[in-house]
This record gives sequence, structure tokens and C-alpha cells, in this order.
Amino acid sequence: MIVGKAQIVGDTLETHITTYMIAHVTAISVSRPFLPLGATICLGTGGFAAAYFDLLSPGERLLVAGLCIGALLFGWKIGRLELISRDLNGSPQAFAVYGTHGDLNERRKLIAKSKRSLTMEPSS
Repeated sequence: MIVGKAQIVGDTLETHITTYMIAHVTAISVSRPFLPLGATICLGTGGFAAAYFDLLSPGERLLVAGLCIGALLFGWKIGRLELISRDLNGSPQAFAVYGTHGDLNERRKLIAKSKRSLTMEPSS
């Protein structure tokens, strides 16, 4: 799943906001920006539950366990595709697309493959 769109059309990457020239991109990365937040929620909620475990009902224990697992899964699955180039340095538009980490990794590979094919073409 990818939020928005990320399509390679010729020598450009078209997203729902911007069109990027693939030739100008120097690096492409996929990160998990919500993993620290998910881990923090999990540790905080889990620590609270551990401290008051004897006072919690079975339903509340399940709720806390579900919240911990859900926060970790959300942080692990959601990713951000980031394009890096001299033109986009420091710009908030350097972040192209959010989506699941696996799908964005596949897009990253496609963009890199497209960039390699552009650099191998002989110039006229």
C-alpha cells in the first residue's frame, strides 16, 4: 500500500504532489520514521501495565497488550520514501511518499534501476 502515487514515467518520478527528475536524484532511501514512536508507546504502556499488573482486569491486560503490539506493528510497517539530491537539500518536499515499508522498498529498487538505465544510455 502506498499513500498517494509514485509512478515512474520516462525519466521522471511522479508523486501525488511533485514530479522529480530521476537524473537529479543522488540517493534514494526508505526509512521507518514511526518506529521510535511505536517503541516508546509500547514501552510506556507496557511499563505501566507491569507496575499495576495485579490491579488490572483480564480485559484491561488484553487491551494493553493489544495497544503495545499495535504500536510496534504500526511503527514497523509504515515507511517513508526519501529522495536526496542537491536540488532538494533541506526541502520538506524531499520526502516523496509514505506507505508500507515493503512496497516502498520495491519502488526504491525500481527508481534505482530506472536511474541506472538513464546513466547507461549514450548521450547524443
